[in-house]
Amino acid sequence: QDCVGYQPPGGATVFGDPHIYTFDHTDYTFNGLGEYVLLRADSPRVKLDVQGRFEQCNDSPYGTVYASHLTAIAAKDNFSSTVEVRMRPPYAQWRYKLDVIVDGRYIYFDRDPQKIQHFPGVTVYTPSQILNQSHVIIMFQSGAGVEVIENKHYMAARTYLPWQFINQTRGLFGNWTFLQEDDFTLPDGTEKRMLSDKDQLANIHNEFAVKWLLHDKETEGVGRSLFFHQNGRSSNFFYRSNWKPEFDILPEIPENVTWVDSQLVQDVCGESYQCAYDYSTTLSKEFATFTKYYQDQFVNIYENVLKPEARVISCGQLPTPSNGRKSTFAFTPGTLVKFDCDPGYILTGERRRWCYQSGDWNWPELGDANCIPEEQYNRMQAGINAGIALAILIPISCAIFCFIQRLRTRDDMGSGSLAAHRQ
Repeated sequence: QDCVGYQPPGGATVFGDPHIYTFDHTDYTFNGLGEYVLLRADSPRVKLDVQGRFEQCNDSPYGTVYASHLTAIAAKDNFSSTVEVRMRPPYAQWRYKLDVIVDGRYIYFDRDPQKIQHFPGVTVYTPSQILNQSHVIIMFQSGAGVEVIENKHYMAARTYLPWQFINQTRGLFGNWTFLQEDDFTLPDGTEKRMLSDKDQLANIHNEFAVKWLLHDKETEGVGRSLFFHQNGRSSNFFYRSNWKPEFDILPEIPENVTWVDSQLVQDVCGESYQCAYDYSTTLSKEFATFTKYYQDQFVNIYENVLKPEARVISCGQLPTPSNGRKSTFAFTPGTLVKFDCDPGYILTGERRRWCYQSGDWNWPELGDANCIPEEQYNRMQAGINAGIALAILIPISCAIFCFIQRLRTRDDMGSGSLAAHRQ
């Protein structure tokens, strides 16, 4: 709770049509159709599967859009229940934006007692202010978490992992090793060396990403589909072997399209090639806007929280004295904490403590802050004063006594010498 020894989790995301940031912050684009492994950890230490379903984007006013987007997420951790979060069709989103399915059963979060629901090995909940089921968080007992967000039928997913998953992950989210060179690892363990995403959309698609395609039957190194299929469908229903998406990183806008031009794309997207790709491909400003929104959100989370350099420096939490209070519960560098006591109590020890950049509190020269009753404090003070008085009076008394004794000894010696002289 006080962030001492805190290690930031690893994070990966998929958004847009679709764009991916791996755990090592490699960004690339993969417009596949079907169900794919986003994350797979299968070792004696950890077991976790996170899968994504990609479907073709809706047609634009100009015609067919040769790109896909995320429509569903499924996750399972070791022996936990399987949780699927699926985007509802637009005509069915009048109340709920997302469907949540746990072990084949639909669950809902629209009542306060249902905001947090527990299942074997996993907890599923929505933030308290979300009333339309557009934001779902899945937390597993291993510490892994999956966050799914929907806005106006545009979906994004983020996965967060504790450090025991380092060098244990495979899939489209890459191998989490703090090295980008091994992010494109195939199910058989082969590492593919890819150049910039801007130059190799087709290579990444054909030589890496499609290798993580899921089927209903178990595939070695890949696993099987965790999705809940209905109406006689299977994982292959969403896959097309002859699918060829747009591989140009900045597709040319058709001449007879009057509502989009290169300057408008630049104004909306800035330096985000993901946003520009989506705008030029779908010809939809709304699609591009939400792509940039999800991207900016994740980049900010990474820069401020997830990257290894973003370690939290903490001095640890100072205890609040009994029958007293402190000015703040903060414990980061620069924090000044002041202590005070309730009426009828007196503060002893340091009244102020401050946190250094080194992660240490200043040394309490007077001791830790405590609040004691006034009567006890008065007795303590009386005892202290008495002790001080005794410490002063005893040496003085001893000195006076010794001085008097010396004078008496000298007088006795003088009297004896005088008597001897007279005789």
